Amino acid sequence: MALKHPERVRALVLMSTRGTNDDAPTRAAYQQSADIWETQGPIDPLVQGLAQAIIGDTRYFDTWLPRWRQIPGGHFANAIRSLIDRDDISGRLTEIRCPAIVFHGLEDHGMPPVHGEHLHQTLPGSVRFIPVPGAAHAANMTHPEAVNPALLEFLRAHA
Repeated sequence: MALKHPERVRALVLMSTRGTNDDAPTRAAYQQSADIWETQGPIDPLVQGLAQAIIGDTRYFDTWLPRWRQIPGGHFANAIRSLIDRDDISGRLTEIRCPAIVFHGLEDHGMPPVHGEHLHQTLPGSVRFIPVPGAAHAANMTHPEAVNPALLEFLRAHA
């Protein structure tokens, strides 16, 4: 959106992400997960694996797993398609000029923090990189005390 319609984007909040797409084996694994969720439902091995990757710390599983088990297969598949079909915009990051803040969980093994650091260093409008100790992929869900103050400050200044 920031590349195609920059006039519609006032600021970016980026969390545990990068400007490249995934390799073929990773995309195939995503597709397999979507297929299983659509055909068999949110079976425990799939939900547990997803939780481990996104949340990391098992202390938060009781809060999030019941919610995830309610997600219809088609909705999960649509979310997965957005990962599989995303564009590699790494060569165009310098064109994104709006203010940005980048958060990244230091325990995100699927998307190592070096990707967030790269975004922060490459985006001309990036004002801050926030590494979140102890957080996996979804630092906002598990470590709001580390995310929310900086997020609110950024939004007040740029939104």
